[in-house]
Amino acid sequence: MTKKEAKKRADEALAIMELNERGGHRPAELSGGEQQRIAIARAIINRPNFILADEPTGNLDESTGNKVFSYFERLNQEMETGIIMVTHNPELIKKMKKSYELKGGSLHAKNI
Repeated sequence: MTKKEAKKRADEALAIMELNERGGHRPAELSGGEQQRIAIARAIINRPNFILADEPTGNLDESTGNKVFSYFERLNQEMETGIIMVTHNPELIKKMKKSYELKGGSLHAKNI
């Protein structure tokens, strides 16, 4: 893609994550929640069909974690991006449409 198209997509991704004003900052200048949202923005620039997220809220406080989860929900609904998330957070698991548990090396559907 051209540099102009890459910049356009990056700006769109930052807008979706509500980080327009933070695009020029270095990682050390961002909070943990902002860093997570920047990582999501990077992931959606190429408009993937799926995002694989390993403990995306694990190091965040509850409020920021809920905000990050809401962005995943938005991506799923508005951009039809599938989200495959690994988490140990039982509160987030309750919010998911489908949930599976890894037990004995096998995945098992959970009733939510």
